[in-house]
Amino acid sequence: MLSRGIDPMSIEMLGHEDAIKILASDTQKSSGVKCNFESPQPVTFNEQTISIQIYRIIQECINNALKHADAKNIRVHLKNTDYFELTVSDDGKGFNTKDKTHNNGLGLRIMRYRTDIIGCKLDIESSPGEGTVIRCNRRFETFS
Repeated sequence: MLSRGIDPMSIEMLGHEDAIKILASDTQKSSGVKCNFESPQPVTFNEQTISIQIYRIIQECINNALKHADAKNIRVHLKNTDYFELTVSDDGKGFNTKDKTHNNGLGLRIMRYRTDIIGCKLDIESSPGEGTVIRCNRRFETFS
C-alpha cells in the first residue's frame, strides 16, 4: 500500500492534506472499506513535527478500524476554527473503553504518545456495537 510508504519527506513535499487524501484513497482501494477525508477549511501547522504526528495518528486510527473493528466506513475530519480538532470515526464493532485489555493496546498507547508530543488531548468514545470516535484536539487559536 502506497500510504504505508509515505515518509516525513513525502508529507513535507505533498502537504499533510494531500498525504491524508492519498491515505484515505489507498485504504479504500486496498481494503474495500469506504474511507472519507474532510477538511472544510485549510489546516496549517507551523511545525513539520505536528503535521507528521497528525498523519501518523490518522494512520493508526485507520489501521485499528481495519484490523480490530471490522468497519465498513471510516471518516477522517480536520478542522481549525477557534481550535484544532482531528476526528476519526468508524462504524465498526466498537469496544468497552473501560476494559483495560482494549484501552491499553499498543495502538492506543502510540496515539496517546503522539498527541502528548504535540500538546493535544486525545479522547476515545466507543461502545460495543456502536463504532469508535477518536478525537485529537488542541485548544489554541491555531497551530500556525
